[in-house]
Amino acid sequence: MGKQRIEMDYGYIEYGGNEVTTASRIDDPPKYRLAAPRGLSLGAVTGSRLRPDGGQDEMAILQFKQDERTRADPNSRVGEMSFLLRKGVSGNDDADFVEVMTIRHDGIWVHGRKVV
Repeated sequence: MGKQRIEMDYGYIEYGGNEVTTASRIDDPPKYRLAAPRGLSLGAVTGSRLRPDGGQDEMAILQFKQDERTRADPNSRVGEMSFLLRKGVSGNDDADFVEVMTIRHDGIWVHGRKVV
């Protein structure tokens, strides 16, 4: 199966096989914007195993969210990025994952211990 391309003024999106490319033709790199109107989690990128029934089992999550320390303030603009890995149990609930790394403006935490 061949590649498909969507042309735009500033670049293109190309997909084929098992790959997607977003390319810019100007001196500004392409971006993927994940957004949500409210809530702690603002978007995520996941790596999932595709089951024979068509369902997916998330194995790893890169989550973008409001800094959990400012959770009480819905207008806070303090960001956080977390990397979560599945613990090997069944299901796709939050309890099935462990947060292995958190990045905030004031440091990096690995397994809950500040390293930077």
